[in-house]
Amino acid sequence: MKYPPYKAAAPLLVNDGNGLNDWLDVQNPKGDFLDVNVWLALADPKHEHHDFAIAYWSEMQALGLKVWFNRHTMLGLIRLLSQRKVMTDRALHLQAAMAAYKHFLALPFVSWLPETTSLGKQIDAQMSGLLAGLPARLSTDAYLATVAKITGLRMVTFDTDFKRFELENWLLLSA
Repeated sequence: MKYPPYKAAAPLLVNDGNGLNDWLDVQNPKGDFLDVNVWLALADPKHEHHDFAIAYWSEMQALGLKVWFNRHTMLGLIRLLSQRKVMTDRALHLQAAMAAYKHFLALPFVSWLPETTSLGKQIDAQMSGLLAGLPARLSTDAYLATVAKITGLRMVTFDTDFKRFELENWLLLSA
């Protein structure tokens, strides 16, 4: 079987932000890393934790603190916003869910945390030990906790399961 010839794709953009300041922000992130459940509560006015999420959100804006998305939290938000099981009759089409994510990301105090090769290697190394004896349902939480730990961002969640990860810097929003 003969394969078609390789076609070079568009050049990879390592930093698609506004320059040096964006690069420095990603190298030394400061602020809060929000769990998917916080993003969902912010996006859905009928979510049981919406009022608590909005109170937190307003306080962070008043303090001028950044909040961060990464690829996992972005995809999690889009997936949950478009699931009937979660959103019932409020479920969005994927394009509308993506638009909701993009709306958040366009806000000046919301930043993107890319998983660089270096960060990925650190996450892999730390997760190897963390996953031992952990129920499979907590593998994503372990990943998010590891990202928060490595980057120094404060993990913000409604999920009490994060207690088991012994994060020094995390906030449990309570309902």
